Amino acid sequence: MLAGFLLNPMNRKQDEIIFGAKRGGVTWLHSFADRAELDSAREKAERLGLSFSQMLCGPYPKDPENSPRRFTHEDRKSHGLKIQITECDKLTRRALERQAVACSCSVEEFLLDGALCSLASNEELTFVDPKTGEVVAGTGDFGNYIGCNVDQNASEPPPSHFTRIPISPGAIVETCA
Repeated sequence: MLAGFLLNPMNRKQDEIIFGAKRGGVTWLHSFADRAELDSAREKAERLGLSFSQMLCGPYPKDPENSPRRFTHEDRKSHGLKIQITECDKLTRRALERQAVACSCSVEEFLLDGALCSLASNEELTFVDPKTGEVVAGTGDFGNYIGCNVDQNASEPPPSHFTRIPISPGAIVETCA
């Protein structure tokens, strides 16, 4: 009976969509699990004011000047955050103390450093709506990068360590403006 659960009647690869965005002789290829994931990514790019192809060709857009300011790693020096543990189980407490000692700081300082680092890193990995400041998407919301296809006369070839793959039949390929 268990074997029945191991067999998946739907081959996920059949639903997979390969999308390529071409600029400067390079086609950046991304895979999407299905049409819904692709459509969601297109909507998010549009909300950011870009075509989907522009989003995938990069470089990723910078926040417009009128966008709300975001927390950066530099802000970690001047933050106003204070952390106090109000409840904690014994295992977690021991683990926190162990790591704090290893870092030569208090548990609260250890937690504070982790929280501020996480906040700054997450801010870097998200795209915000320039009007509202709310998160529209993360860098992982635009499919899985699977490689690139480089034309022989490409004007903007990527470094040689970027994986080169052929464009598979049936792939959707758009040119970046």
